[in-house]
Amino acid sequence: MSYPPPPITRYLGGAWSMHLPFAWDLMSELKPSVFVELGVYRGESYFAFCQSVQENRLSTKCYGVDTWHGDVHSGMYGPEIGREVEAYNARYSSFSKLFRMTFNEALSHFAEASIDLLHIDGAHRYEDVKHDFQSWLPKVSAEGLILFHDVTMRERGFGVWRLWKEIADSKTSFVFEFGHGLGVWKKTAVSEKTPSFVKKLCLADEAERREIVNHYAAIATAMASQEEKVSLSDIPVVTSLQIYPRSDRTFDQGSLSGCDFTASKWQHLRVPLLNSDGFGSAPLRFDPGNEVGVIEIARIIIRSEDRTTLWRAKGPSELSCLVVGGTAVVVPHDRVFRILNLGSDPQVLVPAFQATDVKGTGEFDIWLRLDTSRETLAACFTDFRRQQQHEIEQQQLALATKLQDKEAERAALEKALHEHQAELAAFNSEVERLERELWEHRVRRADYAARLKERDDWISEVKKSVAWKAAKPLWKAQRHFSRRKAAPLATRHISEELVFGLDNAGVWNATRDSIELTGWCFTRGGPQIVGVRTKIGGKSYFARYGLKREDVAQTAGGDPAALYCGFSLTLPAASTSTTVRLEAIAQNGPWRVFLEKALAGLTSTDGPGSSARARGPELRTAEQIVLPLHPNGRQPVLYPGATADQAAALLAPLIKQPVDRVAGGTPLFSIITPVFNTAPRWLIEAAASLLSQSLPEWEWCVVDDGSSNAETQRTLESLASAHPRVQVKHMTRSGISGATNQALEMASGEFVCFLDHDDLLHPAALELLREKIGDEFDVLYSDEDKLDEEHGILIEPFFKPDWSPEYFRGAMYVGHLLCVRRALARQVRFDSDFDGVQDFEFMLRVSETGARIGHIPKILYHWRKTPGSIAANAHAKPRAALLQQKAVNAHLKRLGLRAEAKIGSTPHRLKIVPEPRSTFPKVSIVIPTRDAPDLLSKCLKSLYDNTGYPDFEVLLIDNDTTSSEAIELMRKYPLKRFYLPNPFNFSRANNLGAQNATGEYLIFLNNDTEIISGQWIEQLLYYAEQPDVGAVGALLLHENGAVQHAGVILGMRGTADHAMRGFRAKSDGYAGSLSCAREVSAVTAACMMMRKSLFHDVGGFNEHFFTIYQDVDLCLRLRQRGLRIIWTPQALLLHHESLSRQTYYDFVDRNLLLDQWEDIIARGDPYYNKNLNAERGDYSLKPA
Repeated sequence: MSYPPPPITRYLGGAWSMHLPFAWDLMSELKPSVFVELGVYRGESYFAFCQSVQENRLSTKCYGVDTWHGDVHSGMYGPEIGREVEAYNARYSSFSKLFRMTFNEALSHFAEASIDLLHIDGAHRYEDVKHDFQSWLPKVSAEGLILFHDVTMRERGFGVWRLWKEIADSKTSFVFEFGHGLGVWKKTAVSEKTPSFVKKLCLADEAERREIVNHYAAIATAMASQEEKVSLSDIPVVTSLQIYPRSDRTFDQGSLSGCDFTASKWQHLRVPLLNSDGFGSAPLRFDPGNEVGVIEIARIIIRSEDRTTLWRAKGPSELSCLVVGGTAVVVPHDRVFRILNLGSDPQVLVPAFQATDVKGTGEFDIWLRLDTSRETLAACFTDFRRQQQHEIEQQQLALATKLQDKEAERAALEKALHEHQAELAAFNSEVERLERELWEHRVRRADYAARLKERDDWISEVKKSVAWKAAKPLWKAQRHFSRRKAAPLATRHISEELVFGLDNAGVWNATRDSIELTGWCFTRGGPQIVGVRTKIGGKSYFARYGLKREDVAQTAGGDPAALYCGFSLTLPAASTSTTVRLEAIAQNGPWRVFLEKALAGLTSTDGPGSSARARGPELRTAEQIVLPLHPNGRQPVLYPGATADQAAALLAPLIKQPVDRVAGGTPLFSIITPVFNTAPRWLIEAAASLLSQSLPEWEWCVVDDGSSNAETQRTLESLASAHPRVQVKHMTRSGISGATNQALEMASGEFVCFLDHDDLLHPAALELLREKIGDEFDVLYSDEDKLDEEHGILIEPFFKPDWSPEYFRGAMYVGHLLCVRRALARQVRFDSDFDGVQDFEFMLRVSETGARIGHIPKILYHWRKTPGSIAANAHAKPRAALLQQKAVNAHLKRLGLRAEAKIGSTPHRLKIVPEPRSTFPKVSIVIPTRDAPDLLSKCLKSLYDNTGYPDFEVLLIDNDTTSSEAIELMRKYPLKRFYLPNPFNFSRANNLGAQNATGEYLIFLNNDTEIISGQWIEQLLYYAEQPDVGAVGALLLHENGAVQHAGVILGMRGTADHAMRGFRAKSDGYAGSLSCAREVSAVTAACMMMRKSLFHDVGGFNEHFFTIYQDVDLCLRLRQRGLRIIWTPQALLLHHESLSRQTYYDFVDRNLLLDQWEDIIARGDPYYNKNLNAERGDYSLKPA
C-alpha cells in the first residue's frame, strides 16, 4: 500500500480524489489485462488508473466509455470537456482508448469474461446503475473486480447505495465509506488464484477493514493538503443537521426534521421535534452534517413542548453514551465529544431516556462545529491513528497474557494426558489379563462340561448293558473307564456351518522357542464358539478367543457371530515334525476338529540366524485353508491369467458335451451381453458359466459396442466359432443401452436374461428359471452375491424380497439375475439417456406395464467385484445417483403420483417426498387410553404442538380412567372423549373410535407414542390415498433412538414380530430396508393409517383379539384383497411400547392368530427372504 501518497498528475479535487491513492495501488497490485471505465467525465479517476499502468510498466489495456454530454447528476455540458479529455489521453495513447458512445453501444466491443477490472460511474439512479451492472457483468472475468462510486450517497435521487446493499457480501466485497463511498465487488469467491491484495480486502475482519479504510483516508487527506489547486478554506461549506425522532429498527426519512448550518464555526442549533407519535422510549438519531470533516459536540439538550428538560449531556464524559456509526467514528478529546466523519452519512444515536413516549412536539438543542479544514482533519487522523495504535497494543498485551495462560493450561493438560495414558496402558494391560483369564475360564468350563457329558453318556450305556445288569464287579467298570478315550468324539470333523481361516496360513511366525498362531473361527447359526485349542501330541494349548475381527465381519455379510471370532495362541516350537490339530468348542458341546495338518520341525542345524528359523515352520500342504464365507457351497469356474488365444482350449471340455443337445429347435432363453474392451478372461469365465448350465436351451447374444482392444475382439471371434449358439455382432460405439437394444433384436428365445460382460451365472440358473416360468410369470429376478476378484471366492450374498415396487423406487434392489419375456423387453427397450442406471430405469418401465413379476429366492448370479465398480465401492459412480433420481421422478410422473424422489443419506437410496398439498381431507386420530398421565401428556402435547396437518380430529377412547391428572389432560385439549368400560379390549376400543370418526381417513395411535416429525400425517396420507394400498405404518423408535418398529415379519418366532428391533434409526438397514419405504406383510396399529371406508368394508379389528395381533390380522385380510401394506421411515414417532398396559403375553391371541392364518404364516414372509433368520428378524443369515 502506497505511503506517502503517489504524485497524481490529474488531481481535480472532486469526490473521487479521496480514492486516487487506492486506484493507484489497485492497478499496480491487480495487474489486469483489460480495464474499462463507464463514465469518464473529466477523467480524474480514469487517468489515475492510466498513470499507474504507465509508471508501473503494466501490459494493461485501458478503455474509457462516455458520451461527454452529461446526465441528471453530473449535469449537462458542452463538447469542450470531451475534447479536453481526448487531448489529455494522448500521453497514454499506446494502451488507452476512448469510446464516445453509450454504454450499451460499447458492449459489442468486448468479449465475454474479458474484463478484469470494471469501474461503473455513469448515471447514479438505481435503475441506471443496476442496468449497467447486469449488462456488463458477463463481460467481467471470473476473478474480475467491479468498482462502484457514490455507494454512501442517498441525496438527490442517488441509488447506487440500493444496488450495493443487494449485491454486497462480506467475503467478496469491500467499501470505503469516505469520499461518497467506493465499493469494491469481486465476481466470484476468493480462491488460490486471487491476488493477495484482493484477498486482504475481501477476507479482512472488522478491525482489519477499519484499519485499511483509515489508512487510505489518511493518505488521501495528506495528498489533498499537498495540492494547491483548490483552497477549501476560502469556500464556505454549508451542510445540514437531520433528526429522525423515532426508531422501529429502521429510521423513516419521511418523519425527519433538521436545519442547515455553516461549517468551520461553532453553531448553536435548535430544531423542533415534530413527530406526532411522540419520542423518548426509543433511540433518537441525528446526522450532524454530510461532509468529510471533524465534528465536535459540546452540549445536547432535549426539551418537551412545555420547555421541560427531558435529557441533557455536556462534555466528553456525559456525551460518551452517544452511539456513533455510519461513516463516522469517535476520536476521544479531553474537552469536547469529537467525531471523525469519513463520508456523507454520519449517524449518532441518543439512547432512549423515557419509559413511555412524550407526546406532542419537542426541541433538540445542540452546540456543535463541523471543521472541514485539512489541518484539523490531519490532526484528528493523527489522534485517531494514535488511539488505534494504543488499542492494538492493549489488545496485543491482553492476547499475550491470555496466550501465556493457555500455554500453562496446555502444559498442565499434557502432563495430565501423559498420566492418564500411563494409567490407561496399565488398565488395558489389566483388562487384557482379565480377558485371558475369562476366556480360559470359559474354555475350561466348556471343556469340563464336555468331559462330564461324555462320562454321563458312558455311564448311561454301562447301566443299560447286560454286564451291568449281571452285576459284574465295579473294578472292571473302573478299569474300562480309565482306559476310555474321547478320541472318536473329539476327532469327529467339523460340520458345514463352521467356517474358519488362519492368518499367514502357509508360514507361521516363529521365535526361537515358540510359534504364534492367529486366525478366526465361528459358526453360521446354532451354538456359538466359546473356545479354541490346539493339540500337539497329547498336550493341549488353549487360545485366547473372542478377539475383534472387523475384516471377517465385513466379508461375512453382517453375520453377528463374525465380529468377535478371532483367536491367537502360542505353542512351543518342535525340533521334529509333528501334527497340529485345531479344535473348537461351543457351550454344552464337544470339542470338534476343524484343522489337522503336519508341521515341519526345526532341525538341529537351524541356528538363530538361519533362513528356516526366520521363515518359521511350514505346513506340508498346498491345500487352501481358508473356507469361503458363502452358503452356496459351490465355487465358480475361474481362469486366472487366461488370454484370448487360450479361449478355445479352455472351453473345449465344456463345449464338447452339450453341442449335440442344442443342435436344433428354438431356445427358451436368450442371454443378452453388451461388451466393450472386456478382459479376455472375464469373457472366458462368463462363457464357462453358460456352458456349465444344467439346462442347454439357451443362446448367447453378444454385441461388441465398438471395442478397440484387439484381445477382446479375438476372444469374441473364438467364442463365436466354438459354439453354434453364440452369436456375436460388432457395431460402432453407441453406449450400453444401444448395444443391449441391438442384442434384443438378435434374440430368438421366449425369454431374455441379462448377463454383464464380467459376471457369472450359477450352474442351475436357467433350470430354476424354467421351473418358475411355469407359474405364468412375465418377469423373474433372483438373489445374487459378489465374486471377490482378488481371492476368487463368493462373498456378500444379497437375499431380496419378493416384488416390492415401493422399495424398488427407493433402492435399486432387483439387479441380477433379471429375466423378461422377449416381447415385453422389445416393447420397453433401454433408454440411452440413463446409461449408468439403464437396467434400473428399464425395470421401472417394465413394472408400469402390469407384467407379473416373480422372485426366485436363490443365488443365481455372481456380480464381479472389480476396482471402480459399484460392487466394490458404493460411491464409485456419483453420477448414477442423479440418474437414479431422474428415472424415479419420471416414473412417478407417468404413474400420476404426486411426489418427488430426493437423494437419501446413504449411497443409491432415494426417499419419496410428497408434493405440497392443495387439499386436506379430514383425518380422525383414534387413541385408546387409561390413566398414565405422563404418557398421555407427552402424546397429546406432541400431537398438537408438532403436527403440521391442518384438518384432524382426536378421538380419545377412555377405558375407566381414574387419575385426576389424566382426566384434566383430556379436558385441556380440543378432543372428543368416548367411554369404554372394563375389561380393556384394544380391538373394541379402536372400532368404537372408528364408528364415531367423522374423518375420511383413520389413524390408530397408541397413547404411549410421541410425534417427532411435523409432516407425519402427510407422509402416511400420500400412501393411504393410493387405491391399491390397504394400510400404512410408521417408523417407531425407542427413547434411546433404537428402532422399535420397521414393519412386521410373518413367521418370526412362530407368529409375527417387528423387524430390525434395536437397529440405529439413521442406519441403512439391510440394503436400504430401513431408509426406504417398502411393502411389508403387516404394520403395527401403534401408528397405522387407512381409509375409513375400507376399514368398515373389511369389518374393522377382530374383537376376539384382546391385546395383540389384531393389527396383523387386519393387514392379512387387506392383503387377501390384493392391497399393499406400506411402511415408511419418513413418518417418525417415539414409542414407549405398551408401558401403560399389562406386560404379560396373551397366548389366547397367539393361538387365535395361528388358527386364522397358520397356512399363510407357514409359507413365510414374501418380503423377508427365506434364507434369512426369521427367528431374529435382523436380516442375519438363516442357520445352516
